[in-house]
Amino acid sequence: MPVMDTFVTVLTVQYPQQLWIIRGKLESEGIECFIKDELTVQAYNLYSNAVGGVKLQVQRQDVAKAVEILTELGYIRDEPIKPNLLTIIEKKKASISFLKKINVVRGIVIVVLLFITLLTTALYFILRPSLSDLLIQNSWCVDRIDYMGKPIGPKTVITGTGIYISMTNINGEADCLEKMALDNSVNHIITLPGINSNSIFGTWESIDNESIVISTHTLKNIFAGRYEGNISGEQLTLKSKTTIIYAHRDNYRIIYPF
Repeated sequence: MPVMDTFVTVLTVQYPQQLWIIRGKLESEGIECFIKDELTVQAYNLYSNAVGGVKLQVQRQDVAKAVEILTELGYIRDEPIKPNLLTIIEKKKASISFLKKINVVRGIVIVVLLFITLLTTALYFILRPSLSDLLIQNSWCVDRIDYMGKPIGPKTVITGTGIYISMTNINGEADCLEKMALDNSVNHIITLPGINSNSIFGTWESIDNESIVISTHTLKNIFAGRYEGNISGEQLTLKSKTTIIYAHRDNYRIIYPF
């Protein structure tokens, strides 16, 4: 069995029988030859293009002599022959040690799968909606507001009455009365539940796909700041350095563990 690392391809054809006479001629000149992929193409002719053709290979030290003979016989022309894609891939693969054991067809499949994976990942990050897009597209019911690790609301006062909005109706079922809403107008207005107060109004600004900045004049120490957002199913969590806002999409019943 020849040591394949010492052999170099000097001629590629479609079918192995095209090389039998040529091999005989070279061997008569004392040049050791090997026909790569001969058995594969003999068994399955249609595989010839897939494996890059049948290759006539000789020892490195015999390349110059073999090329000279093949040129004289007319099998190699003076003008350069452009290698096909599979041949290029095979040569590149041979320069990478861990890919040497992978055949050309399998290598192409791996490259295609990697390309599809990278393309899909890139499209996901390009096309996925930002946090602000998701907040604007939905109506949010605020279930709880924590400040400095302690629950403080929501607890909105109905204007002029001093009466708190209740999170349950007379049947004991959860109502979405404490709401948070963001609009997409030029001013980017945000409405937040009150904390023993009327509803809070402020502005919001999108920083990146995962966060927004909220600015308010009322209860600034509680609500103002940069919030990292996480939406899991129907649940929303907005978290700043001091405050966490727990909410869920309107018209969706949810039970929190706290």
